[in-house]
Amino acid sequence: MQFRGDGRDAIGGGVMSKWQPIETAPKDGSMILLWQSSMGVFVGAWVLFDDDEDEYLWLADGLYHHHDCFTHWMPLPEPPDMEAK
Repeated sequence: MQFRGDGRDAIGGGVMSKWQPIETAPKDGSMILLWQSSMGVFVGAWVLFDDDEDEYLWLADGLYHHHDCFTHWMPLPEPPDMEAK
């Protein structure tokens, strides 16, 4: 499985500071933060689950989750600046 992008492309390269409704999440395999009210924050992506059925699910923390499991999303934060001291 290959993930594409990091979620920032969906918002024009900027960094969001607010959770967005899951309906607006990127559906291109980008890794993003996902929110589920009873379990908290996950890192995941919308991925093809069953090629024969053309079925997509959320893949988060190594597990597949039904399409309505998460309610909100935001892009991953920028990685740390390894050059800064």
